[in-house]
Amino acid sequence: QPGQNAREPAAIRAGFEQFFALDPTFTYPHGYTSIVTEDVALHLSPWNMEGTSPEGPIEMSGLSVSVWRRQPDGGWKMVVDNPFGSVLLPQN
Repeated sequence: QPGQNAREPAAIRAGFEQFFALDPTFTYPHGYTSIVTEDVALHLSPWNMEGTSPEGPIEMSGLSVSVWRRQPDGGWKMVVDNPFGSVLLPQN
C-alpha cells in the first residue's frame, strides 16, 4: 500500500503471501511503456485487478512504476517497484 515500504525479505514475503491469497486476476487496459537508457530501465503500466478477500470480491487499479537494472548476464532485475505510482499523480 502507498506509504508502506517493505525492504526486509520476511516483510516482502508476507506481503506477497497476503496478495496471492486474493487469487488476483490482472488486466492491463492501456498497455505499457518502457524507457531504456544503457543499463537502467523505467517501466510504466496502468493495471486493474480483481480478486477475493475474506470479506468478498474486491477491485483495485493503479499505475505500476518500476526501475530495472541490466545484469552482467544480459537479464534484467527490478530494483524499485511502486504498484501504486498513480497516488503521486494529480487526480483528474
